[in-house]
Amino acid sequence: HTTIEFTDDGRIVGSTGCNRYFGGVEIDGSMITMGPLAGTRMACAEALMDQESRFFQAMSRVVSWQIADTGLLYLRDADGISQLRASRTEP
Repeated sequence: HTTIEFTDDGRIVGSTGCNRYFGGVEIDGSMITMGPLAGTRMACAEALMDQESRFFQAMSRVVSWQIADTGLLYLRDADGISQLRASRTEP
């Protein structure tokens, strides 16, 4: 599973299903700016590496966020198009 966690100290951390990643994040209202994301560089199955690549490409386009009535988090690009959708999980 791919995960996203926003920490209280202004960081984003998670897993792509293959590697762990981390970086800075700044949230101002519905706008979101992520610093460069860095992470581990383990090789995984081709399907997981493809998933990871698509995830990082989508994250690079994200500029805003919204939590829908359903509780889902939508991360959107400059045109308002949803790039990623995430649901809350229990710790």
